[in-house]
Amino acid sequence: MSRILLLLFALAAGLFAAAQIKPVQIQKPTSTQVRQQAPAINMQMDEATLLRRDVQKLRSEVQDLKNQVAALRQSQADHPRCSAPNVSSSSLGERNCGEFLCDNATGTCISSCNSSNDCRGGAVCDMGVGRCLVP
Repeated sequence: MSRILLLLFALAAGLFAAAQIKPVQIQKPTSTQVRQQAPAINMQMDEATLLRRDVQKLRSEVQDLKNQVAALRQSQADHPRCSAPNVSSSSLGERNCGEFLCDNATGTCISSCNSSNDCRGGAVCDMGVGRCLVP
């Protein structure tokens, strides 16, 4: 019996609480409210357009830089470089410098020595004739 009374009391409390809830009405925005919000929406669209334009500009600049790097690499491939202490290499192939060293500044073989420092290991410079000689 006490359980039934408890259930009836809970039911009555629930009905009382439900009676206190007022329905919520959703109102459409007025034309004035829409006009007031329109500039903010347009500003957001303008910012998005500007950002897209900036991204496109940056992409173009990146592509230009990639093209410059590719051109620089190609031009360096055509210039000789020292691939070993006495070997000069270019797009045309390798050249053994013989008893001379490869000049790192020019990438070409030294053709006349001023000291034994211009000669490969073990060779000495005959400064009178500018030739590297193996003793």
